[in-house]
Amino acid sequence: MKVTSIKFVLGAAIVCILVVGAYYFFSSTDVKNQMTEQFEKPRPQEPVVEIGGAVLKSDELTYLTEKSLKLMIKIVGLDTGASVEYVYLDGLDLLADDFFLSKQNVEKKNGGLLINLPFLLKPGLHTISVAYKNDRVLRSVEYSFSLGFTEAFEKSIVDSDFFIIPNTTKQNRAESWYVQNGKLTIDKGGFASLAFLYKYSDISVSFEFTPRESPLNLAFYFLESDRTIVIGNGSASRMTLLRSGTESEPAVNEYFELIPNETYSAKIVRTSGKYELFLEKGLLVNAEFPEPTLSFQDQQNKTPDSIGFSIWNGSGGVYIDNLSVVPLGI
Repeated sequence: MKVTSIKFVLGAAIVCILVVGAYYFFSSTDVKNQMTEQFEKPRPQEPVVEIGGAVLKSDELTYLTEKSLKLMIKIVGLDTGASVEYVYLDGLDLLADDFFLSKQNVEKKNGGLLINLPFLLKPGLHTISVAYKNDRVLRSVEYSFSLGFTEAFEKSIVDSDFFIIPNTTKQNRAESWYVQNGKLTIDKGGFASLAFLYKYSDISVSFEFTPRESPLNLAFYFLESDRTIVIGNGSASRMTLLRSGTESEPAVNEYFELIPNETYSAKIVRTSGKYELFLEKGLLVNAEFPEPTLSFQDQQNKTPDSIGFSIWNGSGGVYIDNLSVVPLGI
């Protein structure tokens, strides 16, 4: 009787040990599998967003300059089975049924999207938000970029996206500026004025110019702030001024001679009311300018501004080429 009881107890104990061992074995195996799956399963791939000629990054502001402001957004690089749920551009739902008159503007291709914007995109700061679904989980990512533009004047400015003849300027003789041989050309005499279509606050503008005759009085103006940077000043081609009405601030280098048919590189920068002019003879590699020729802090900064070129009475003509406009300070 005692032997039987002992055998029963031992058998029960062995069964309990086996059950408990099996429980811990399978439990640890499940945990191990879960941990292995957790570490081995890669994080879902964020979409690759391209606009114009640039790939945007979600962790930094991207600066880009384009020849046209009518751009295409390309979204690719999603994991297999993932899908784009919505795309917002500056808060505008690009995939909404009531937005696009024609779905021809949106093309699904290789698991991604091609979106042809049916409007011009204004230079300046923009954001793109993309929501995508992966493994039934909805995720979103945001990209920021600052859009500028370049203009090589390969076509008539009448057909350009970038220029108007504003009624608010003092321009006359509109026929005195035109595109010739791939350059913006302004004839001598009279007061010719040319304005950009958009307004800007902080900005960097680079261009090349070639005086056609002497003297040259080429002005780059900020219309609403009534500030004008004058390259050249009178018969001595005296360089250069920041002008506000009848008041002016002379440049550091006052006698920079501008020689007809010689090409010069210029960059004008305004940030927080500080105006700077950089000027060098010849074409610069990578636009590496030295110290500014003119630096002036405006205590009465008024922004944003319409900006543009003009020449003053008595000035010779000028060629302008390879213009680049980049919004700053964002």
